[in-house]
This record gives sequence, C-alpha cells and structure tokens, in this order.
Amino acid sequence: MERLWRGSLVNILKFNQIAIISSIFLLAVILTAGFYSVNRSHLFNVNFINAAMYQRTPTPDGSNQTVHPSIVYFPGAWNGWRYWLAITPYPNGNNKYENPSILVGNDSAIKVNGGWQTPAGLKNPIVSHPPGGNYADPELIYNNDTDELWLYYCDGPALTLQRSSDGVHWTQPRLVLSWSGKTATGMSYSVVKQGHDWYMWYMRGKSIYRVEYRRSSDGLNWSSARNVTFTPEAQPWHLDVKYIPSMNEYWMFFCASESDMDSQFQGGSLYFAKSVDRVNWVTMEKPILTINPLGWDNERIYRSTFDYDSSSGIVHLWYSARSLDRGWHIGYATSKLYSK
Repeated sequence: MERLWRGSLVNILKFNQIAIISSIFLLAVILTAGFYSVNRSHLFNVNFINAAMYQRTPTPDGSNQTVHPSIVYFPGAWNGWRYWLAITPYPNGNNKYENPSILVGNDSAIKVNGGWQTPAGLKNPIVSHPPGGNYADPELIYNNDTDELWLYYCDGPALTLQRSSDGVHWTQPRLVLSWSGKTATGMSYSVVKQGHDWYMWYMRGKSIYRVEYRRSSDGLNWSSARNVTFTPEAQPWHLDVKYIPSMNEYWMFFCASESDMDSQFQGGSLYFAKSVDRVNWVTMEKPILTINPLGWDNERIYRSTFDYDSSSGIVHLWYSARSLDRGWHIGYATSKLYSK
C-alpha cells in the first residue's frame, strides 16, 4: 500500500510539473502575441500626407534636384544650425552629378520652401567627382564622442567615411567597408550611434533584396553581417533607421514596391517598421506614403530621412521622390505615430 501511495504521489507531482510548464509556455505565447498585437496596432497609427510642393535644395549644378536625404537635428543648434542635411544632386537622374553635398537650415527647414542653404565657406560637393563614376547614398550622423559630423557614402563597391568638426572642412575619404568579386555590394547604409555602440543596416541583392546588420565599437571596424528578418516579410530598397530613446525602439522607413520592381529604380511607396533588438522587425503591411497622381511626386517615393519629437509625438519626414518627367526633389511631411 505504501509503495502504491508513493507511486501515486510521484505521478501527481509529475502531472503538476507538466501543468506548470505548460501554463508558463501558454502564458509566454499569449504575452508574445499580445506584444506583437500592440505593436501592430501602433504601426497603423501612421498617416503622412504628401507635400503640396517640394523644398528648394540648392545644388552646385543649379538644378535644385536632389535625392537620398539624410538629416541630423540639433535642438540647441550645432555650429549655428539646427538642421544639417546630406543630399546628392540628381538632375533628371543624371548620376554624373550624384556626389555628397551638405545643406543647413533652422526652423525654415520644415517649411514648404525649405530655406536650405550651403553653409558659409563650404563648396559642394564635399568630394571631387571620381572619373567615370559617382559617390552615392550619403548617410550623415553626429558623433557626440568627438563632436563631429560623420558622413558615410558609397564609392562603387566600397563604403567611405569623411568627418568634420564644423560641417565645412572635411577630412580625406577613409575606406570603411568593401565588397569584391561578384558579391552584391551594399547600398543605402544607415548608421546609428547609441552610447558607445554603433549599428549599421544596409540592403544587398540582385534579384532578391535583403537587409543586413553589423555592429561596431568605433564606427570604423565592423562585425560580420547578420540577416535581418521582417514580419510580415518585406524587401526594402533604400532605408533609414534611427533609435528612439523614449520608446527604446528602432524605427525604419524604407521604400519598396507593391508590385514588381523595375530594374532601374526600385521603390514606389514608403513603409514603416520597428524593432527592439535591431534584427527582428515588425512591418506595417500598408505603405505610409504613396505617390500623389496630381503632384510633383507622381512617379515614385524614394529614400527618406526623419526626426522624431518625443514631446509632441510628431515625426518630421523628408522624402525624395521622382516625377513622371524624371525630376527628383525632396518633400517634407509630418505624422503623429503615437497618441499622447
């Protein structure tokens, strides 16, 4: 009888252990589902309205046509300016002029006509045009450790860096990352500096596009690449990522096509995704900005850049777009992503 009682007790304990483990697993599934459900509902609180008119962005060639903006905002100004913007001139898609240039602005930078100008003493582009090529996809960030602006950009199959302590005088180009052979090169790099850590995202591919991610301790030497995942699946083209301290999240705006991408200019609409670990991203299924058939941006939406004001919950967005007559310009729009 005692042996039978002990056996029953053991069975009861095993059953309770299984029940507890099953409950913990079920709770984890529920919490995970709830987490993504909450994130998903927040993602749908996005609604940008196309800019009625593009901003004036002075270029060395005089066309005022630009593409691939990258912005850094200083609430208290840096070297006299609150907004520092990197762009590349791109008159009617002519990449002969596609070389990194720097513009600055104060509060007028968020108005229809921009108010952008070249900082005094700087001659754009900041780097001479390479023979038979161009420098593309500028990414501008602020390094608070050195009080410098750092500008990354593509130099063919390489990623190059130039630095400046005043936005006017820039160091000589430095090779940061390179690709060789038949390997698809990286494009549209986006860099985030968080504390003393550096993070990088960029897209790669030929027929199928994917996003890769790397880490660094100095912004110069980067780890091996990891593939990024999107839920639901997405194939971003040109992208921009920023860390949002008030949310402890990373936000990504990227252009992509809802249908087949044409071979010359991938993109078409602007999408939004966010992540807490930098690798796994929750994507908004519907675009947050599409073309305006009657506007200056009636052909495709391209790479964007943004700044988030946590006090108001407003996202300030600058997006590049192409018109049906192949003109490239930058528009400004706002949206409130989270209700206060």
